[in-house]
Amino acid sequence: MDEARSKIQPADATAEAPPSDEPLYVISVAAKLVQMPTWTLRVLDEQGIVVPKRTDKKRRLYSDRDLARLARVRTLTEEEGVNINGVRLILQIEEQRYKGD
Repeated sequence: MDEARSKIQPADATAEAPPSDEPLYVISVAAKLVQMPTWTLRVLDEQGIVVPKRTDKKRRLYSDRDLARLARVRTLTEEEGVNINGVRLILQIEEQRYKGD
């Protein structure tokens, strides 16, 4: 039985299937999953870099695609030292390249 459990792999942003756009995670859960403070997620939303869906009561709900984008933002800022304007530009270029394929 342990062998069967070890074969079950959790979904992640690097899987072959594209991440889902279904809004699932409130901001506190999303922040924990991507290891970023909630205020950072709010700033990224205000800056238009990662814009989650909103409920009728204006609560942010993040999708798996949003989490993948947040993880990319984290990599660019923390590991590559890119500032917020650079992140915006890089993400725009990557989106254009992706749409062009």
